[in-house]
Amino acid sequence: GAGAGAGAGAGAGASASAGASASASAPSCAVLATTLPELPMMGDDAPVPSIEDSAGAMEPLYRRLAQLLRGKATDHVRMAVYGDSNGTMDFMTGEMRRLFQTKYAPDAGHGFVAVGRPWNWYRHRYVRHDSMKDTWEPFTVTTKPTMDGYYGHALIAGESLQANGVTWVATAEEGAPIGTRVSRFDVYFLKWWRGGPFDVKIDGAVRATVDTEAKKAEAGFLRVDVPDGPHTLSIVPKTFRKVRIFGVALEREQPGIQVDGLGVGSLNCLTMLRDDAAINKATLERRHYDLVAFHIGSNTFVAGDLAACMKQVIARHRAALPGVPILIMTPPDFLDSYHPPHTASWMVKVAAEMRTMAKSDGAAFFDFRAAMGGDGSMGKFQDANMTQGDYVHFNERGGAYMGDRVAYAIWKGFITWLETHPNAGCES
Repeated sequence: GAGAGAGAGAGAGASASAGASASASAPSCAVLATTLPELPMMGDDAPVPSIEDSAGAMEPLYRRLAQLLRGKATDHVRMAVYGDSNGTMDFMTGEMRRLFQTKYAPDAGHGFVAVGRPWNWYRHRYVRHDSMKDTWEPFTVTTKPTMDGYYGHALIAGESLQANGVTWVATAEEGAPIGTRVSRFDVYFLKWWRGGPFDVKIDGAVRATVDTEAKKAEAGFLRVDVPDGPHTLSIVPKTFRKVRIFGVALEREQPGIQVDGLGVGSLNCLTMLRDDAAINKATLERRHYDLVAFHIGSNTFVAGDLAACMKQVIARHRAALPGVPILIMTPPDFLDSYHPPHTASWMVKVAAEMRTMAKSDGAAFFDFRAAMGGDGSMGKFQDANMTQGDYVHFNERGGAYMGDRVAYAIWKGFITWLETHPNAGCES
């Protein structure tokens, strides 16, 4: 795996250098320059560590970003961030989405949101989504698993309990910084022997009817184009037969940057493998990510099993998305003493194991805990009212603070790469 990743990066770099040399004299290909985002500060802030990437794993992402900034991209740059309970309210990923879509690229639409809500606090920012009470049942790979393992790559699904029960997604309220417009919806659902038909309504009017009955289980998809603007998509089962929806992607036509927050409470790499492999592959292929980041580990208490498990998870994503950059991030700081605050020893082991595993597998690595401030830093966040009062979960302010730092590290890596690829994005 490491050899393949390193080879792909080297080959891409050689091609880019040749393209850059050939186009250096062309007046249409100026040196590409961009700037770092500003960082909000709370006082005595730790420096943001650089992304560690000796294998050049991030290069395909940087090349896509260069094309986007030059106006040559033909599709969105899509980033997936898997997280545990700290990702279920989309605080960090929502801030990354807002920053990228307001500073570097146009509003590209919200991206993917799961339909099921396994926890009443599960919410995405800059989008609206919910289900009619008691008419849809949520499932997830962790706290409420199915018996069949069909969830899709977001590892959450919603299943109908009766006819005419509504689950829906809608653009953000007018006045939100992003997410107030959409020009296409992409519905992800399950086709299977228990499946039944459902109507897709746009702003209350039926636009399509889909029958999900099939002889074998497989992922199904439906794209619905709409005039660019505010819209609501509703899914309404027509019979008692089961309709299972994985989620909906909201997109706009002009290429931009999307950040999918794939947060699942209690998630770890073992539970990630509970999703049916074929369904997982099909939904990942459809979403076509340019970066897959893993921000898990808080629910991994024995570091010895982590490397083998994560290698399986990474292999799944590489099989579905060949050449996709993989970014491993350590979990947030976790304390075993509060006065004074001190990081739990098992968390230190998990973080070290992640760094070693990432390097050996040709993935990039970001020390998220160091970006917080290192040992005992969750205590500082608690004192600054940047947690939910439990020394574990960020609140909106704390999540946004760390979202800005992750986005800063990604963009810093991009700028550093541009120093040796100043004409990137000019290749046809």
